[in-house]
Amino acid sequence: MTENNDAKPKIETESTENTGLKEEYAYLDRGGFSSEKFKIELRGLPKFYGIAELKKLMNQKLGLNTSKIKRPKNGSHWLFACFQNEEERSKAITALNGYSWKGKTLIAEVAKPAPDPLVRKRKLEEEGTGPDKKKGDEDNKSQEERLKDATIPYWNVPYEEQLKLKEKEIRNILMKYDNEVWKINKERRDEIEAKRKLHNGLSFDLKPIEPSPVTEGYRNKCEFTVGIDDETKKPTVGFRLGSYVTGTVGVAPIQSLNHISEQTKKAVLIFQEFVRKSNLAPFSPADYSGYWRYLTVRHSKFNGEIMLIIALHPQALTAEELEKLKSDLKEHFNSEESSACGIKRVGEDGSKPVHLMGSTHIIDVILGRQFRISPEAFFQVNTAGAEILYQNAIDLSQTTSDSTVIDICCGTGTIGLYWYAESESVIDPNGALLLKWKVDYFNRKIRFQLVISERAPEANWIALGFSDRGDLVNSDVCLVWTDYKGRDHFEDMQADSDGKVTRGVQQDCEAFYLDSSARSIFFERYFDTCDDDDYIIEDGTVHVVWARGIDKLFTSKGLCLTCTAVEDRGFVRVRLLTPANLPQPRAEQLIITNKDLNVPSGDTTYWCQVVKLPDFVVQKVHHIVKFESTITNGNEGLVHHMELFYCDADPNKEIPLYNGNCFSPDRPELTKLCSKVRAAWAMGAPPFAYPEEAGLPIGGRESNKYVMLEVHYNNPELKDDWIDSSGIILHLTSNKRRYDAAIMELGLEYTDKMAIPGGQEAFPLTGYCIPQCTGVGLPEHGIIVFGSQLHTHLTGVAVWTRHARRGLELPLLNRDPHYSTHFQEIRILHRPVKVLPGDFLETTCIYNTVDKSNATIGGHAITDEMCVNYLHYYPATQLEVCKSAISNLALENYFKFEHRWDNMSISYSAPPRANYLAIKPWTPLRADALTALYTESPISMQCNKSDGNRFQGDWEGLSIPKIKVPLPEEPRICRNSAKRAKKVMTYKDYMLRN
Repeated sequence: MTENNDAKPKIETESTENTGLKEEYAYLDRGGFSSEKFKIELRGLPKFYGIAELKKLMNQKLGLNTSKIKRPKNGSHWLFACFQNEEERSKAITALNGYSWKGKTLIAEVAKPAPDPLVRKRKLEEEGTGPDKKKGDEDNKSQEERLKDATIPYWNVPYEEQLKLKEKEIRNILMKYDNEVWKINKERRDEIEAKRKLHNGLSFDLKPIEPSPVTEGYRNKCEFTVGIDDETKKPTVGFRLGSYVTGTVGVAPIQSLNHISEQTKKAVLIFQEFVRKSNLAPFSPADYSGYWRYLTVRHSKFNGEIMLIIALHPQALTAEELEKLKSDLKEHFNSEESSACGIKRVGEDGSKPVHLMGSTHIIDVILGRQFRISPEAFFQVNTAGAEILYQNAIDLSQTTSDSTVIDICCGTGTIGLYWYAESESVIDPNGALLLKWKVDYFNRKIRFQLVISERAPEANWIALGFSDRGDLVNSDVCLVWTDYKGRDHFEDMQADSDGKVTRGVQQDCEAFYLDSSARSIFFERYFDTCDDDDYIIEDGTVHVVWARGIDKLFTSKGLCLTCTAVEDRGFVRVRLLTPANLPQPRAEQLIITNKDLNVPSGDTTYWCQVVKLPDFVVQKVHHIVKFESTITNGNEGLVHHMELFYCDADPNKEIPLYNGNCFSPDRPELTKLCSKVRAAWAMGAPPFAYPEEAGLPIGGRESNKYVMLEVHYNNPELKDDWIDSSGIILHLTSNKRRYDAAIMELGLEYTDKMAIPGGQEAFPLTGYCIPQCTGVGLPEHGIIVFGSQLHTHLTGVAVWTRHARRGLELPLLNRDPHYSTHFQEIRILHRPVKVLPGDFLETTCIYNTVDKSNATIGGHAITDEMCVNYLHYYPATQLEVCKSAISNLALENYFKFEHRWDNMSISYSAPPRANYLAIKPWTPLRADALTALYTESPISMQCNKSDGNRFQGDWEGLSIPKIKVPLPEEPRICRNSAKRAKKVMTYKDYMLRN
């Protein structure tokens, strides 16, 4: 025994005759480190202080090296501090004793170590006074019941009752807080008491607890102890039945615990099998012997991947023995059983985990964002619950563009990424430029942030702005540039027809800020600056253009945006004016993605994958209440847009599980039945949430059980090493909402009776949903339209749908003046629209065929054309298609005229496609004649039910309804009324200008 009394407690040296007492401190002589060996007691602490603040004083200011701080409770004026050795403890006592901190003089002295709780417990049991003797009812509980009591204390209470108990507990805590507020604020007592009468005893409204959509298997991270099962006496990987402080070292198996996923349980059993086969015993905290300490399992709820982290006490194992052990572990976890379980990574734990096999991370998802999780990452252990927590906190906070959100103790910082309601889109193919924006609808302006990643090439100037179709020529840009003296400049510039810029007379790129630490450029721009030289930001597709260069400048005048290399300029299509997000629905996620797809090296790839719906969807109809994208990290610039199609076939029809190029000749014909859009996303699009009262049905025994994911990849650099697992997340609920949502098709029939002449800059085609059809097809109280997907093929450049009632035009149902078929998304409307029986809906598409000489014909092929608006609405009705085409008789007469009077090679027996292609060249007169034909001739209607049959009646040769009172033109809203505002462009203006 050492003579240094500070190194051992006095109680040992003064009471050596007391064998029982010596046993309580025997752990100090067993070797190995214990935080109890070199402990001090620190008294005289101030009333208000933080542990982090105290650590900063001790470790940074005084140069100490604390290993642990133990405070009995918050607000205590004393605590214990532990150190690694006697030298460090002595240094701490010298530095702290008598030190003045926050007006208090500290007292530091040697502290006695705590007795071994396990020895104490056994002693009490022998005396008949132990806790097990006092709690006789515990003896009657099974091991499984005691384990559940220790880990999930409400295990035998129905979930609804659990919520009530927790709500009662929270209410009691808040009442104590409320009483403190009442005591401190005497002047507010009357107000507080009045509010308490309204809110059941509280001075504020306490909302009910939001139930979790997942109540079993929800934990994505668990730490299991390796020990001895008291019943089987075998090494077991599980949970302790209590803490060591209470004298418990037994470990119980976890197979009966319902908060742990089945995959995690399988992984635990696989590791437990290895432990039992090894000749190494579990680590014992009682005598510090043994090796295996614990197993941490991370389980991704996104893709099922599993990460295992194994903690081992090496004791006296040689380097060779450790290497052999690692090799055996890798071999054990390379089994088929491990692969089927989803195990992706195995590593040892410690200050720096040693990677043994598999990937160094796993991927999980919260609210559609993918997170790369390392062994040390602090990540939400219940992602389903976290999603509800995050969304409710965000909804209640009501942040604005002027709000500042501070994420404290953020771990991986997940919630902070969602709080500030920004939209974002990668704007370059390599993902090195990220554009974020926040819309301020009240002030009608947008706050932009351009984030430049470290892998982006260096640039002395960068331009970001807008143009009609994505060209840098004639664009409106905000230019940041650094002159040769190192000074930064920010200017509003207009590019001419050669791409050369000049400074705008009116400077409308405002609130410029360059944050070099965040590698970000910030600026603001009003929707409409009322500057005739500036681009007007409208709802719908916006072509965001960019360019950068390394040129050293002395002036920005004459800078050529189009003179840069191809990789240093480009554009992206986004919807800048996105509506506010709807509340996050409680639902189960169905994730449909490609799986480690090696994307082909072509410039453009459409990849189709047919997927069988899971049994829980096939067996029962569910509602889709939300859908969103999930994009593989780093592939944000690769994935252009995605659509999920339902396979419209008999319930028992088997669809081949095709996985390949959508346009491959090897694609099975049956997969073309997968044509009903259920979800659509395009680059930059936010999640699509259904109104709280409606959901889109999917699944059930009466529906086909297959869907098809189509992903459009944009790969202009022709890279062959892209690996992608992107796709769409459907949020489903079996608890169907009040209304079934449905999709209605407006516009033109998919027919070759319509055509666009070649050589046209802006040729219009219009499809009609006439009052007679809505009259027979819609319910008495009408429908609510909340979403819309406009659709054409390659030559479409603008689309809109007008809405009229009894000849009076109502606000537009949807409009996209800069439409592109390469930016397909289902868009939430800013305001839901009610459509009543007898309403008239007119859908117009504008086409550009300047580079074509022949006519472009209506049809299904991508080289053909369409004009459609897919309306998303509720409640579902029988009316599914309300589209038109020119009447057969009118078209026959047109072809007869062209044959007889224009000498075209028309054949009366040929289909319309052949006859349209026979007309050439398309002179302005011929094009005008075709426009007149389409706008003045009678029409035939597809007024179809969901079963494909038309509603009863003669739908051929009907007149086109007229809108008698057009909607007045909206005035331009300028931030400064003194500025000159030109007349807003009408649809006629648009067509004439183009």
